[in-house]
Amino acid sequence: MSFLCYALNKYDAMEVAAVFHILVVEDDAELRELFCSVLSDNGYIPVPACDGIDAFDKLDNTHIDLVVSDIMMPRMDGFSFIEALREARY
Repeated sequence: MSFLCYALNKYDAMEVAAVFHILVVEDDAELRELFCSVLSDNGYIPVPACDGIDAFDKLDNTHIDLVVSDIMMPRMDGFSFIEALREARY
């Protein structure tokens, strides 16, 4: 069982998850779709983004409770994204 599935199953996710929007920042379309599918199946609302710049567009338009981010991405990598996220005080 993957860590993500374990973490989601550890708590009764369906009771508390419906209100949580999780930003999934991943440049690999198949992985992004997989992560979003697992989150959605467990009652979360996934918000997909293909890189850090796309993620900031999503953050400007959607309330986000949690960010799951890749590190190596085009245009803006994960380290730069998190640094900019902290500087912008999201």
